[in-house]
Amino acid sequence: MTAVAQSWLDIQCGIIPGVKSAIVMRPTANAKLYKKSAVWPADLTKVPDCLTDAVRQAATRNTAVIRNLKGEGEEQYSCVVAAPLGGEDEDLGVAALEITGKGKIKTQDVLRFIRWGSIWLNLLHKETNQQTSPNRLSTLVEVLVGSLEHEQFRAASKKAVTDLASQLNCERVSLGLLKNRRIHIHAISHSVSVDNRSSLNKLISSAMEEAIDQDATVVFPPLRNRVTQVAFAQELLFNSNDNRAVCSTPLYNNGKAVGAITFELNKDESFTTETLELCESLGALLGPVLELKYQNDRWLMSRLWDRTLRALKEVFGFRYFALKIVSLLLACGLAYITLVTADYRVRAPATLEPLTKQVITAPQAGFIVGVSARAGDR
Repeated sequence: MTAVAQSWLDIQCGIIPGVKSAIVMRPTANAKLYKKSAVWPADLTKVPDCLTDAVRQAATRNTAVIRNLKGEGEEQYSCVVAAPLGGEDEDLGVAALEITGKGKIKTQDVLRFIRWGSIWLNLLHKETNQQTSPNRLSTLVEVLVGSLEHEQFRAASKKAVTDLASQLNCERVSLGLLKNRRIHIHAISHSVSVDNRSSLNKLISSAMEEAIDQDATVVFPPLRNRVTQVAFAQELLFNSNDNRAVCSTPLYNNGKAVGAITFELNKDESFTTETLELCESLGALLGPVLELKYQNDRWLMSRLWDRTLRALKEVFGFRYFALKIVSLLLACGLAYITLVTADYRVRAPATLEPLTKQVITAPQAGFIVGVSARAGDR
């Protein structure tokens, strides 16, 4: 893990501008103690206290930490950004970066880079545990670095398919994402623009949807040592492209297929078991990164609309029973306050006194013989 973490940290520090020093620390057997897993630059002998303090704070809170430091000059800014790296099977630790710059440092962009990097660090860690070949790991890292260099989804996806076509000797590599249960192609290697209405792109979209529907990598011509998959759409693409081998693999994010990549090899080349495993690993690695970039590039109103629909599904769907009960009680309480009317009686001792008092006096001393009306009589 140390070698993978060091490579990962070198790449992150090369992508994020203004990094002065950085460290990755992992928990020991005693969960309260952390040890160095990687440092940057590599010849850094003494790790700054600001980095280790930020790591401890981020590990304790299990959330990102941003600490502003005093700059060396009037226009010099400095800060430390630390964030947990997560991990499905084991805790991969915390990364902390000391960043300097003349202008205001965009800490949210730094956190976004760390978040993207943590996704493929987790997957690379899995590949290492499975004793993946060095060439395969090299291909994975190069493709990931190329996609992470670009902040915008369009540029990142274009870079990814171009690198894949070069690394795997493909005539064409296409990438598409699901939208309203249909594939929309966003990038094709060696192509400036994408026309989803063309007949060729419709065949590619069908091949992608075929892999997503089966939740598996589909190849044509099929390999003998693999489970047979329905490859009707792959065969149509194969026949329309001068009998070039075709493979489509889903892109995953949080265990859910969000898109697919279709590989079309050069003439007279065929897929091998190792190549298919590499394609599947790329689908697992690129899926979270590209999906996150795609969501961040969408219009604000589109993101608000999706969040509204997601909230409605949580309220009216079959899940989140406790949320439904709380929402129902709040709705009933609001309806009662708004619609129901009632009299409110105030109970307190009171005395009625007239504003003007009139007194009738007798001219002579005497007594009252009789009373014809009393208080309250009408």
